[in-house]
Amino acid sequence: MVSIVNYFYFGQDERLRDTAAVERAAMNTTRWILQRGYRNVIVDAVNESNNRRYQKPALKAHAVHELIAKIKAVEVRGRRLLTGTSFNGNTIPPDKVIAASDFALLHGNSVSDPNRIAEMVKITHALPSWRPMPVVFNEDDHFNFDQPVNNMYRAI
Repeated sequence: MVSIVNYFYFGQDERLRDTAAVERAAMNTTRWILQRGYRNVIVDAVNESNNRRYQKPALKAHAVHELIAKIKAVEVRGRRLLTGTSFNGNTIPPDKVIAASDFALLHGNSVSDPNRIAEMVKITHALPSWRPMPVVFNEDDHFNFDQPVNNMYRAI
């Protein structure tokens, strides 16, 4: 089992003064996890980083790849945390985010056609920066598990 630790969620950034505070929070949290020796932890740096409610530039989609790189640079006893970030449902991550990430973190929210889930993976695989890495869907507001084809089936 792997835990996905989300560092920032929209609404939180009003409590942080500036970009330096965002970066300190991310670095300190990363060191805290690593110093305690926790295993099987991956980081979603900013939940749905293209959400318009974010106010701090470091948390927004256009710059989140820089925060990912800073989190990945933190090492304790030769270990670092695998890091990526998510976007609103039915969104393909920008190429610069895939380039910076250890995994592609997609959201299936607002996707009613399971074939779109498979298409999202194909489009992500076609990005110029794509290289072999896990593709993870960690949010989806559809179920239909009793159907022969559903979002989870297509994600797998």
